Parts: sequence; C-alpha cells; structure tokens
Amino acid sequence: IKFSDEDEWLDFLELTLADWLEQVEGAAEKKNELFQWEIGEAWSYRRFAYQQMAQILSFYRSPRLQRAVVMHQDVFAMESDKTRHLHQPITPPMSDAAREARAAVASSMLEDDVE
Repeated sequence: IKFSDEDEWLDFLELTLADWLEQVEGAAEKKNELFQWEIGEAWSYRRFAYQQMAQILSFYRSPRLQRAVVMHQDVFAMESDKTRHLHQPITPPMSDAAREARAAVASSMLEDDVE
C-alpha cells in the first residue's frame, strides 16, 4: 500500500490496530478454518506487529493515543496462557490456490537446499 504521507500511514495503523483489538477476543472464541486457527489461536495473528503498532501510535499520536500501549496490553491480558507462546507473522492462505502456491514455494526452497 502506498501512502501519501506519514499521517495517512499513521491513520492506517490506528484503524488496523483498533479494528483488531475490537475483534480478537471474539475471533479467538471459535475455530476458523479459513485462517487455519484452532480455538484461541486468533491471538497469535501478527502478535508482534500489533504490539509495535500500539507503540508507534503511542509515540506519534500522543497525547490522544498515549494509552495505545495500555489498551493493547489490556486486550491481550484476556488471552489464555495456552496460546501466549504462539505467533503467526503472516496472513494464512485464504484459498486452495494460495495454499498450493505457498506449498510450492516451500517445496522449491527445500529443493534448493538439496542441490
């Protein structure tokens, strides 16, 4: 995504973080086959990226979003200990074609190691 300036990028971060903080608890309550999540695993989705978004917004959008880090911590404090060690850094494949493409890329990486 190309942004016109820093403010537009920060707006995008704010919207993205707020949206996920509002949804993550509910998303974690059920299995999601599309995202390949078992119950509770939604918490792992881009865990560190959302934490960094909160830190960036707390700094650059202070004083209005000075509490972004605390809000992030409050939401993630509801997570079960069972999933706190998990981290899913990328979006899971959302279709059979995407799964096949990802498997092909992974396979080609293994083949390169053998040669």
